[in-house]
Amino acid sequence: MALNVTRRAHLTNEQLYQDLSKVTEKIQQRRMRIAGHCIRHSEEPVCQLVLWQSVEGRISKGRKWLTYVENLLQDSGMANIDKLRACIGDCVNTYMHACMYVVPDWI
Repeated sequence: MALNVTRRAHLTNEQLYQDLSKVTEKIQQRRMRIAGHCIRHSEEPVCQLVLWQSVEGRISKGRKWLTYVENLLQDSGMANIDKLRACIGDCVNTYMHACMYVVPDWI
């Protein structure tokens, strides 16, 4: 018996897992939360490293790898890093809303 449902109930996966949140949503929320914690602690070295972007290197074939910063921008729906940094630093309520409730279209 899993999730208090027996095999005799004959539930579909959609019926069984409808109340659980998607794994991708949880990953987004946790990624946004850790970035917020790191950026708000300006005395720590990680504050400068979280939104750091390297422009060196060569472009490899195939699909481009997403960096941590690009993932944060996609998760939050922000246009650039400066807007994301301002959102995190200035208004914690707006940032928490972005962490908890904004889900991009590509999911």
